[in-house]
Amino acid sequence: MGLSFWVRDARRRARGVDARERWRSGVPRGLQVAAGALAVSVATGIALGDELVRFGILHLIAVAHLVVLPVLVGLRHWNAVLGVAAVAAGLALQGTSTAQSALMVIGLDPGETGVDWVPLLPWIGPCLLGVALGALLYPGGERRALLRGLGDGSPRAHAAGAPGRRSLTIYLVHQPILIALVAGALVATGTPLDPR
Repeated sequence: MGLSFWVRDARRRARGVDARERWRSGVPRGLQVAAGALAVSVATGIALGDELVRFGILHLIAVAHLVVLPVLVGLRHWNAVLGVAAVAAGLALQGTSTAQSALMVIGLDPGETGVDWVPLLPWIGPCLLGVALGALLYPGGERRALLRGLGDGSPRAHAAGAPGRRSLTIYLVHQPILIALVAGALVATGTPLDPR
């Protein structure tokens, strides 16, 4: 995600688009991801009760897309340092509890995190490392020579990239399919269904 964010931002920067407009143009996509995150929280709340997804992978992606990456993308290679620091801070926070449930977003455990808990620390770290990698491999948003052979623009290469252009839809659709398949397998083997 961080690498993709870098490429898009760098290409728009190269065309002279200012920072505010670059952020504003990405807001609709960030809001789509946030809406998907809300839908997952509501659906899991209905299905699992207190074990709902409170801050999962889509929540992280939405916050990263709308807040963290737009602020930090300009730091280019320095995002590697921030990424490593975020991972280290997240690892240091493991097992640290708090009475403030809102702090679960950062990485403090309130005891009731639900399923699919993906807090900013450490998980924003890989996103920031992706930005740093993007700055290295795609300076100015264009591939370095060693990557020029990738994605030659052929119809086959374009078709291979199609799932990446629909990743949110695929993510949201595959979850209920997998859950139904697993539930069906459990029922077929006589295993009681217990959402916890």
